[in-house]
Amino acid sequence: VKKSSALQILWWWALDCAISLSQKMKSIAYRDSLHDFTSVFIDLQSRLVISFLAQGDIQGSFSRHAHILGLMSGLYCCLEGVASDCDWNDPNIDHERSVALLQCRQLKKKSRDSLLGDELCDVGTPYMKILECLALSRVGERVSALERLERYWYGMIRCGATTFYEAFNENESPDDVLGFYGRPFARSLCHAWGAGPSSCLTEICFGLRPLSEGWTVWRCD
Repeated sequence: VKKSSALQILWWWALDCAISLSQKMKSIAYRDSLHDFTSVFIDLQSRLVISFLAQGDIQGSFSRHAHILGLMSGLYCCLEGVASDCDWNDPNIDHERSVALLQCRQLKKKSRDSLLGDELCDVGTPYMKILECLALSRVGERVSALERLERYWYGMIRCGATTFYEAFNENESPDDVLGFYGRPFARSLCHAWGAGPSSCLTEICFGLRPLSEGWTVWRCD
């Protein structure tokens, strides 16, 4: 699995979270430092966005992981916003800019189609699988998201699970689940990051999502 694109998106997402957190911190004592850090984060994120837009085919090397993170992180909306931030009535607008905007407007659809297909290698952990289910849910594919969630986590139960595994493959048998990283008995069979359904079923089934800390603002769609 090619990891470079997924890692780039994860880095963009981390910077976006850092910017959001730094802007919410109101400490007077650290005000100047926070301003400096925020400026650095914004500059790094802007450079990363430009590097994405400069690629001839943004999703050309995407793995399933990259498509998941692209949908979940908000990167696609950012890319479309940057690509469209110009005067489209200007006759001198360059061809590359218009091509980039057209490509950005197709990113969500291409990622949705890629995740619904079976050409890409599957994810190997419950942590990424629940993000895949959430990503599909957020592009209107709730039925597919719920079917995948049920198939994956029921597969653990079929293998005798009473807790959530660190990793799982739907084709594994009960005799296979103990090994990991090429070593016997290396897999954790009680792993907190595998418990995604316990927090995400409300969104996938009912469209309930928090929009602010502590669910003080939320939406249902």
